[in-house]
Amino acid sequence: FFVLQRLIETASFGDDAETISQQILNHNKFHSSIQRSLEKMSHARAAQLRDLQNIIEEISRAIIWVNDREEEELVFDWGDKNIDNYIPRKQESYSKLMSDLEEKEKELNKLKAKVDIILKNQHPASDKIEAYMDTLQTQWSWLLQITKCIHIHLKENAAYSQFFKEANETYTRLQKDHESIRKKFICDKNTPLENLTEMLKNLEKEKEKIMESKRQVQTLVSKSKNIVCLKPRNPEEKSSGPVIVKALCDFKQDQKGIMKGNEGILKDNSQRSKWHVTGPGGLEMLIPSVCLLIPPPNPLSISLANKNEQYYEAIMSIWSQLYINIKSLISWQYCMKDIQYINSLTLSMLSRMRPEEYRNIIKNLELHYQEFMRNSLGSEMFSDEDKRKMEMQYVGAQTHYDQLVIQLPSYSKTLFMISIHVMFDFTVIFSLFFSSQGFVCVSRLTALQALLQNLLQAEDIIKVHEARLTEKETSSLDLKEVEKYLMTLKTMKAELEQKKGVLKAMESELSKAVHWNSQIDKSFHQCDVDLSRYSELTGQMTDRWRRIVAQIDSRVWDLEKQEKQLNHYKQTNSIMNKWIQETRQRQDTLQITKFNSLDSLMDHLNQQKALYSEIKGKKEKVDDVVKDADTCAASIKDYELQLASYSAGLETLLNIPIKRTMLQSPATELRQEAAELQSRYIELLTRSSDYYRFLGEMMKNMEELKMRNTKIDLLEEELKRLKDNLKDQTQKNKSLEDSLARYRLELTQSKEELISMEEIKRTQARQCNTTQESLDSTQNQLKKLQDELSHLTFLIEEEKRKRRLAEERYTNQQEEYELAVRKRQKELEELSLSKSQFERAIKEKEREIERLKLQLEDEASRRNAAELETSKTSMIVQRSDANYREIVQERDSLLVKLKLSQQDKDKQQRSEEELRRIKLSLETEIKQKQRLQDEIDKITKDFKYWKSQYELKEGQIRQSEADRDKVHRDKASLQSEIQRLTAELRSLEERYKSRLQSSDKEMSELIMKKEALERELKLLQQRPVPCCRCTQTSQSVSDSSYQKLTVKGLRGEVSLTELVDSNLLDQTDLDKVNRGQLTGKEIEDRLRSYLGGSDCIAGIYDEANDRVLPFYQAMKDGLLRRGTTLELLEAQAASGFIIDPVNNVCMTVDEAWRRALVGKEFKDKLLSAEKAVTGYKDPATGKIISLFQAIEKEIIEKGHGIRLLEAQIASGGIIDPKGSHRIDVEVAYRKGYFDREMNEILTYEGDDTKGFFDPNTHENLTYLQLKKRCINDPKTGLILLRVVIVDPDTGKEMTVREAYHRELIDYDTFLELSEQECEWEEITIETSDGSKRLLIVDRKTGTQYDIQESLDRGVIDRQTLDNVSITLSPPTDIFDDQSPVGAIFDTETLEKITIPEAQRRGIVDNITAQRLLEAQVCTGGIVNPATGQRLSLKDAVQQSIIDEDMSVKLKPAQKAYAGFEDVKTKRKLSAAEAIKEKWLPYEAGQRFLEFQYLTGGLIEPETGRRVSIEEAIRRGWLDGKGAQKLQDTRNYIKNLTCPKTKLKISYKDAMDNCMVEENNGMKMLQATSMSSKGISSPYNVSSGTNSRTGSRAGSRTGSRSGSRRGSVDYTSSVTYSYMSS
Repeated sequence: FFVLQRLIETASFGDDAETISQQILNHNKFHSSIQRSLEKMSHARAAQLRDLQNIIEEISRAIIWVNDREEEELVFDWGDKNIDNYIPRKQESYSKLMSDLEEKEKELNKLKAKVDIILKNQHPASDKIEAYMDTLQTQWSWLLQITKCIHIHLKENAAYSQFFKEANETYTRLQKDHESIRKKFICDKNTPLENLTEMLKNLEKEKEKIMESKRQVQTLVSKSKNIVCLKPRNPEEKSSGPVIVKALCDFKQDQKGIMKGNEGILKDNSQRSKWHVTGPGGLEMLIPSVCLLIPPPNPLSISLANKNEQYYEAIMSIWSQLYINIKSLISWQYCMKDIQYINSLTLSMLSRMRPEEYRNIIKNLELHYQEFMRNSLGSEMFSDEDKRKMEMQYVGAQTHYDQLVIQLPSYSKTLFMISIHVMFDFTVIFSLFFSSQGFVCVSRLTALQALLQNLLQAEDIIKVHEARLTEKETSSLDLKEVEKYLMTLKTMKAELEQKKGVLKAMESELSKAVHWNSQIDKSFHQCDVDLSRYSELTGQMTDRWRRIVAQIDSRVWDLEKQEKQLNHYKQTNSIMNKWIQETRQRQDTLQITKFNSLDSLMDHLNQQKALYSEIKGKKEKVDDVVKDADTCAASIKDYELQLASYSAGLETLLNIPIKRTMLQSPATELRQEAAELQSRYIELLTRSSDYYRFLGEMMKNMEELKMRNTKIDLLEEELKRLKDNLKDQTQKNKSLEDSLARYRLELTQSKEELISMEEIKRTQARQCNTTQESLDSTQNQLKKLQDELSHLTFLIEEEKRKRRLAEERYTNQQEEYELAVRKRQKELEELSLSKSQFERAIKEKEREIERLKLQLEDEASRRNAAELETSKTSMIVQRSDANYREIVQERDSLLVKLKLSQQDKDKQQRSEEELRRIKLSLETEIKQKQRLQDEIDKITKDFKYWKSQYELKEGQIRQSEADRDKVHRDKASLQSEIQRLTAELRSLEERYKSRLQSSDKEMSELIMKKEALERELKLLQQRPVPCCRCTQTSQSVSDSSYQKLTVKGLRGEVSLTELVDSNLLDQTDLDKVNRGQLTGKEIEDRLRSYLGGSDCIAGIYDEANDRVLPFYQAMKDGLLRRGTTLELLEAQAASGFIIDPVNNVCMTVDEAWRRALVGKEFKDKLLSAEKAVTGYKDPATGKIISLFQAIEKEIIEKGHGIRLLEAQIASGGIIDPKGSHRIDVEVAYRKGYFDREMNEILTYEGDDTKGFFDPNTHENLTYLQLKKRCINDPKTGLILLRVVIVDPDTGKEMTVREAYHRELIDYDTFLELSEQECEWEEITIETSDGSKRLLIVDRKTGTQYDIQESLDRGVIDRQTLDNVSITLSPPTDIFDDQSPVGAIFDTETLEKITIPEAQRRGIVDNITAQRLLEAQVCTGGIVNPATGQRLSLKDAVQQSIIDEDMSVKLKPAQKAYAGFEDVKTKRKLSAAEAIKEKWLPYEAGQRFLEFQYLTGGLIEPETGRRVSIEEAIRRGWLDGKGAQKLQDTRNYIKNLTCPKTKLKISYKDAMDNCMVEENNGMKMLQATSMSSKGISSPYNVSSGTNSRTGSRAGSRTGSRSGSRRGSVDYTSSVTYSYMSS
């Protein structure tokens, strides 16, 4: 027993599923022959094998799945080909992959849990399970690494695509700006000043437009540095230099690897999935391309960005040049005006002016001239000759002015002296009559004359010195010039001292004049006014004299100080410059020095260190030089300020302008010189420090290199020693392994002897008979199976023969009937797929039959062994004792050998673990020696055992019967499988025959059509061929000449043969043409829809302004978006022509562009769309193909092509580009221009096929749907898209009333449009006094008219009212207990308001408002609290209950009520089904289901009726778990905020806490700005303390009077009840 147990426990386990299956078969043989006592152990092993097989198969499937995903991602091309197309598709597939990985992760977690349980139970094959799990974990981790790489590729490639799009768009925009400024701003000297000024303003505005591109250009330049390289990923792209790649994740291969972020060199990328890369350390390896990225910089992106930047700078330079030109022309105009005016001045004109007037004239001239000189720098309008001429004119005007100013005082003095002489002469004459006072008067006049002469002399001296002092405006850096000017100042002071007597004489004469004036009698005339004036002039002259002296002294002192400072600075600066030059030469010498050894490097480093220290120590001296320069500059600036102050004071005192030049201050030059010195020093210091660090690092590296070489030598010696030791150890291990092999051989022989002894025990005689019977029955079954198999083989061969015949027939007819063969080929492929599946099933059954044969053969061999064992039964007992003794002796010898092996155990280091296991095994067998003794007793009792064989045989018989039943069951299952396969084969044969018959029928029909066409062609060939071509539609075809007639098509002439071939004409029409009964014009008129223009949307009708516009003009006027405009223009181009709706003219895209009907930005795209008419060129064959064929060959994007094809069909039919006319769908089928699959796509009106946009409703529509919303122009008959009034601020549609109130339209337009928009209904209201009144209300605009009031005021009479038929509005809906929350009740104002109004007032938050509205929409529609009606989203928007933004958010909820359309089945799916199909997110879908369940049950989309939970489970909408979750209303998610308490509640709580309106049962949720729990509303915090009052003042009035629209008066006639559960 122990031996068998040991045998089972030590049996090996397979490494794969196939080996394990074989072990199961082998063990079943072994299991069927063991004793009952070992059956439990055998069953355990069988269970272990099955568990192992199941878990290995499950792990293998997971590994295969992971490998498939890995293979898909490794072969993907991340290059730049079709990047705009594959990026969105790859993003979608990446999202799907991540979703699949999340699901797979859950499955793998479950699998790991199973594995953990098996390992915890200590499965014998745990090592193999762990190996499989390790492989799965490795592959899974690798796939996750790949997903990270994919994410990076998607991000970088999307940035790549977006960058080049933006760069190209920016370049186009810059071209437009360039063209604009080049054409608009043209000027010359003859341009008037007013035009130049206006041009300058426009140019500045143009700059603002250009500056808008600056940020985009700068952004592109910044982005270009981070764009990856994609072109080198293409193996066809040859690079001139090495391509650097960067690893996106860790990758290892054969002890070589590359880490994330490491860089390598790309050697070969001819394989898409793996690249040959030289990694870090020069190791070459094959790395998956998905793990590699070619990092920035990208030369293409950088060059494109730089190109845009250079273009922008060029445009700005052009703008600057234009700006300079215009500014210079304006300055020139002003300057010329001033010059002409000054040249016209005279002395008499100047004498009549005030001084400030003529000073302003010359100031203006100087300012304008200086402005001209500044603006003319770089101007293209003025050459150097023009500037010199202008300067001469300016100098001439100044000279003329100066002459006038100089002559003006003498002119005034002359007048004054004349007056003095006249006065003197008069005084002399007067003294003859008055001799007593005559002498005094003469004396006074004499003194005055002398005073005047002294004044003039002093003024001349002062003016000369003042002019000399104003000549200098600054100092100089030349010491000689400073010294020279000092001498000049000292000379001027000496001259003033010499001429000081003039000043004293002037003061003396003034005293005399005053004295003589006081001697004259008061009754006599006195000159007090003149004396005071002369006294003031004398004081001025004295003061000016003193100021000149003080100014000279101050300048002398400042210049002497400057001279000392400048001299010191010059010396220190020259010293530092010389030192820097010498030190730079020393540094250059050190840097070019080469060194070969570590010692020379050390010396070099010390020299550099000393030089660096010296340079660093000079920093303070350089700072001192800079400070000296600043001191000198400050002194010079103070000196300049002093000179400017003196000149300004003199100018103010004399009221005479002083001519100044542009000041070039030496202080600036001085500071620049010092800054240059400092920068040179810093450069030298930086070079020295960098080189010093470089030498230090080199020294460190050389030392490390030396240490490494030493370590390498030591390691080589150690390696040599270890190799010698390893060689000795290998020899020792080899001897130990030989000994171990001998021991294992001896143990194996012992095990085999034990197994043979136990096999003898398992033999039974009756089992052989039973086995023989089972074998016979199995052989009979096998014979039947073989017969059935031969029959199936015959059927398969027959099917193959028929398929070969069919394929040969199809191949022979392929060239002649290409279209028919394509359709039949698809059917053959499907049939071939089904046959291959059938053949695989047959092969699987064949393998099953082979397996059964092997089982039978094993059973036969087992029977033979049993017969042999039966013959040896008599010898069992006798040989048992002998065998036992031999085994005991063998055990003793083994013990001796084990003792010897124990002595050598210490020397066997590597084999220690194996020997330990052998020792433990042998020790265990020694311990079981006593058990073997018991076994001897058992063997002696075997005689009794053979007597009790009956019981054992009974068990064997039962086992045989069980095996036989199993075989019967297998046989029955096999027969049923054969019957099923036979039936499938028969059905396939019948279907194949029916398809062949239909194909033969189609072929016969095609042959008949071909023969008919050949007959018609022969008839046509028999007629005479026309020799000329008639292009005039009015010309008839003559019977005698048989002229060949052509008609005008979409792009060229169309022959009649082409029209016959397209089924547009028949043979009778040709006969009429030949007889002259049918002309070309008649054919054109009859086929106008096929040959002429298209029935597409031609333009826009602007209702607000009652005008017709082309699409492009409507876009520029803001009526259309850019994308919508492009779609509509592309539809026109693809339908034949671009249409001018104003003039009713059709034209090509080029003509439309020349006429400005389309912009340049659309031209290329429209030319591409126009190819749908002229045809696309097949790149493979060069032939012209149609739009549909271009879609199939992927020449154009499928979605874009479908939109163009739809526009063609909707506007008249598919266009044949070769024939240049339209054709019917059936003809398009025949010519290969269309197929039924594409027709189904176009006729399906799902969201995926709606490629056009309604600018009024913002809906996506098909082209046909959009045409239905258009109107016909009564003048031209063209189809026009009606555009309603749009809010210019938000871009949304407005009602007519809103537009009128905002003054966007006038009153007449308002009345006209209101008539088209009104939708009236009749409402009866009850007033506060209990009386009832009849109102007529416009449901769209809210306009109300009281019928009785109109009768009382005489607006209408009773007869008119009786003659008017009013359609009553539908009655108000009556709500029940299961109705949704319909309104909000404001507890502060006691109003019933809509949910959006409550949201605007801030008493309901945004999320709660949206959830309450979702509950209304998904259960029937938006509730109008005023009327109680349920409205669709569109009606609710029109009635201003909700806005457009909220309507968009509520669309999923509306689909939960109306149903989600299944694209395949065209069936409406409920919300529960949409959740299952993942068309509706789980969270939103679960919320909609809760709303529907709380309000009466789930909703069936097509009928709108409610469905119970039980019925939903029967229909498969819900499972048990989902139904239980819906019924558990207490655990609903609390996703609402109570408007009253401000606490979180569920929708069930909201319904329970509602008030109920008695008259209709509407539920109203109470709301307030202050929580009933004392919590302030979080939605009114920003409004302030008075926000409630401010927001309600208008809303309360409007809500009760204007916007209630005939609802009941809540203040009197409505009562509420509160419902709470």
